[in-house]
Amino acid sequence: MTYEASGSFSAAEVRPGDLLPAAKDVQATFALDRAGRLEVQIVNGTIAGGPVNGTAVIDQVYPPGTLRFSGGLQDAVFGQLLGGLVVEAEPVTGPTGFDATLGVDLAREVLDARSLSGKLNFNARSLAMPGWDLDRAVRGKLENSAGSGAAGLIDGLLGKKSGKSDVSAEDVVDTVKQVIDSLEGTINFDRWPWGLENVRLAVGAVSSTGDGSFDPEQGTVAFTLTSQLSRVESAALVAKHDLLKLLKDRSGRLTLPVRIEGSLMAPSIKVDIDEALKGNLLGGADKKDDVKNLLRGLLDRKKKND
Repeated sequence: MTYEASGSFSAAEVRPGDLLPAAKDVQATFALDRAGRLEVQIVNGTIAGGPVNGTAVIDQVYPPGTLRFSGGLQDAVFGQLLGGLVVEAEPVTGPTGFDATLGVDLAREVLDARSLSGKLNFNARSLAMPGWDLDRAVRGKLENSAGSGAAGLIDGLLGKKSGKSDVSAEDVVDTVKQVIDSLEGTINFDRWPWGLENVRLAVGAVSSTGDGSFDPEQGTVAFTLTSQLSRVESAALVAKHDLLKLLKDRSGRLTLPVRIEGSLMAPSIKVDIDEALKGNLLGGADKKDDVKNLLRGLLDRKKKND
C-alpha cells in the first residue's frame, strides 16, 4: 500500500532532540509523496528567541533516511543555541544568526553531534563570555615584552629564554565576563572535531582571523589566529615602546600569532611574540633590516662592555 498526504500543522513546541534547542510557536506546511519523501516548509517559528525559516526534507521516512535542512535564524540567544552542547554556555547573551545547509543521518542508532553533516555560516555580536578578552591579552603581552627591553625581545628570538615565550590569558586577563564585539565564521560538520573556518573575531581594539575546531562532546575549542591591534592603538604603543615597531605589518598595525585552546567558556589564550619576530626576520627586506640592526646594536654594546 502506498499513500500521500499534504497539509499544514502548528505546535507550541517541537523538540528535535537533546542536541538542539526546541522550536516554539511553529507553523508549517508539509507534503508526503508515495515514495516516502517528506518535505516540511517552516512558515513561522522561533528557536532560542529568534525567528527561524527554512525547509526540512526527509528523503525516506521508512526505513529512516537522511534529514536535510536549509534555512536560517536571526537574533537568537547564543547561550540557548549552545545549551544542548555546552551547559556552561546557557547564561551567555548576545544576538546570533546563521544560514545553514545541514544533514542528519536518521539511520544512526544514536542521534548526536556525529550525526550532523553540512555547513553553517554564523554571525554573533555583543557576546558576554568569560576568558575571551583578546584585547587585554595582546596588549598585556606587548607591554610585558617591550618592558623587558630589546634584550628581552631578542633573547626570545635567539631561543635563550627558558621555556615557552607564550603567555596564557589567565596571566593577563581576570575572570570577569568580557564582551566579544563580533564573531563570524563557518562550522564544517563534515569534519571531526567540527571545523571552524574563516573565523573573524573582534574584541575591543583587536581583530583576529583564522581557523580552528570545536569538539561538542568535550566542549573544547582550538584556534590558530592572526591578531592585529588597530592602527590608532598600534601607533600609541609604538610611540611608547619604539621596539614594538618590529611587530608592525605593512598597514602599520601590530600583528601577532595567537593560539586559543581549551574549554569554550574559559580558554587559554597564548600570544607568541617570538614567532612574530621570526616571521619578520624571514619576511620582507624592511623587517629583516630592522631586526638585523637591532641585533647588531646589541652585539656592539656587548663588545664594548666586554
